[in-house]
Amino acid sequence: MINWHVMPEEYEAQDYYLMLEVMSAQAKEDRPQGVTGYLQELGIDPNNVQGTERRLTNGKDN
Repeated sequence: MINWHVMPEEYEAQDYYLMLEVMSAQAKEDRPQGVTGYLQELGIDPNNVQGTERRLTNGKDN
């Protein structure tokens, strides 16, 4: 813990589940990506995908 600049007293005083979440965090580039980000990475406009227009706007006509 000292290598992470957290003193043992501070670690013991923290919420266990919060510390697990913080310690298991991934770098931004390693995090799972949403559908919109994946489509943009492929060069596809997520708001103009054929056949999904109604799903992307919750079925509302524009």
